[in-house]
Amino acid sequence: MDLFTLKLIITPMLMLIVSLAVKKWGSFVGGILSGMPLTSGPIVIFLSLEQGPAFAARSAGAALSGLAAVLMTYLAYLFFSHRLAIWAACLSSLAIFIFSSVLLMFSRSLPLAIVISMIIILTILCFTRNVQGELTQRVAPYWDIPLRMLTATALLVAITSSAHALGPQLSGLLSPFPVIAWPLTIFAHYHGGRQEMMGLVRGNAMSAVGVIIFYLIISGLIVSSGILLTFVLAFMASVGVTLLLTRVLRRQKTDNNVA
Repeated sequence: MDLFTLKLIITPMLMLIVSLAVKKWGSFVGGILSGMPLTSGPIVIFLSLEQGPAFAARSAGAALSGLAAVLMTYLAYLFFSHRLAIWAACLSSLAIFIFSSVLLMFSRSLPLAIVISMIIILTILCFTRNVQGELTQRVAPYWDIPLRMLTATALLVAITSSAHALGPQLSGLLSPFPVIAWPLTIFAHYHGGRQEMMGLVRGNAMSAVGVIIFYLIISGLIVSSGILLTFVLAFMASVGVTLLLTRVLRRQKTDNNVA
């Protein structure tokens, strides 16, 4: 089975799993799942297999800047969606993504990208601290999940197929683009309302801490330790950090409610 076929299989399956998780457990859990490196991870894997570990290492470093731009996009959407229609908020937020991506690409400062990401994560968590993320009881149309799967697959194929022409810096910058989380956020807002959308964004912000760890491990180890070991360590660390943060914040929220 060639890599292109794997792209056509893996991405829609991940989108399906996350979409079904949202239906069963609510938008907050869906946000955590979609924000974890379920898409950016496969992108970096495909880049390492198609372009080599050194290319993937440089892309992973640039991806930290891309992650900061993605988080700015979510923060912008929280702001714009309170004042604009969904389509206008979506376009405005994507414009913020492009603008911030260009600025971060030219800065090429990993510490700056990490600091910006952490500040935005804390801001989102504070802004959404009272959101429960419970799933609104709405019946989505039959085309809802297939359209999400198609959108996510098209975005992933576009990024990986153009990686050779774009180079490691630009392709890495684009790799954290939320090919699952962004369509899921828009669809959740459309079908479930602003509260459900905010639950997804909160989950994405929490899992972004694990994504930072993921990219740091990839950029630092993949050349010396090989593809398999590096990705196993990176995914385990990412999942572990995300679960720990989720538990800590939920316990803190429970303590505050009791008090």
